[in-house]
Amino acid sequence: MKFKMALAIAGSDPSGGAGIQADIKTFTSLGIYCGAVITCLTVQNTFGVREIIFLKPALVAEQLKAVFKDIDFSFVKIGMIGSEAIARAVSKYIDKKTVVYDPVMFSKKGFHLMKKKEIKEIKNLIIKKSTIITPNYPELLELVERKTEDPFKATEILLDEFLNLKAVLVKGGHWQENENKVVDMLVLRNRGRVEKYYFRHKRIYTKNTHGTGCTLSSAITAFLSMGKEIPEAVEQAIKYTYALIKKAAEVKIGKGNGALPHFIMHPKNF
Repeated sequence: MKFKMALAIAGSDPSGGAGIQADIKTFTSLGIYCGAVITCLTVQNTFGVREIIFLKPALVAEQLKAVFKDIDFSFVKIGMIGSEAIARAVSKYIDKKTVVYDPVMFSKKGFHLMKKKEIKEIKNLIIKKSTIITPNYPELLELVERKTEDPFKATEILLDEFLNLKAVLVKGGHWQENENKVVDMLVLRNRGRVEKYYFRHKRIYTKNTHGTGCTLSSAITAFLSMGKEIPEAVEQAIKYTYALIKKAAEVKIGKGNGALPHFIMHPKNF
């Protein structure tokens, strides 16, 4: 019996809500076998990040070498990288893979998870080899060095700069913060043309959103591994994540920004 498989590369969250823990839970709930390579350890809970300890790049490389030597992971989700040296280690192993990169730069409380001076190098090492990236609005502006504040123009800059990049999903949660609706925008390169897709949904007023970005990007990777095209994979992943946020509004995991209850979700329930 063959399983759909994907590899997550990200940091560890001891509270279980975000990072590699959210990745594993997302893939598992969607029926995907998930490998996990850790880039850093964090001291955090639902109130925020207190400390980050990055692993030695050589150790990250050894993890990647070990898993790829043994298991054929064709689909890779990348979360927090943190440093140019770790990005360089990761970059060597993601050629000819379908890569979904969530460029994690800030925590929900505004904690900087990536040094500004390293963003450019990480772009050249990771985004250069990515299939789709999933920045929120502040991360998108950082990626284009604030050359524009127009989200569509910003995505065009990235697509022009990185020819291997097929799509940019701009998450709408930070984009229209005063609106009752959230609009996520997917910009896709398709046979020389640029296509736009908008996914609109009612804003859920809850603070229990810890790990939503990690969950969404992992869900996109999961649906891509099932053979879905990018627009459908994104649409299904947004529906999945939205359903989890609705569930999270009804439960309480942690005393701060509560985590998503992946364990009660099933693909047929969203």
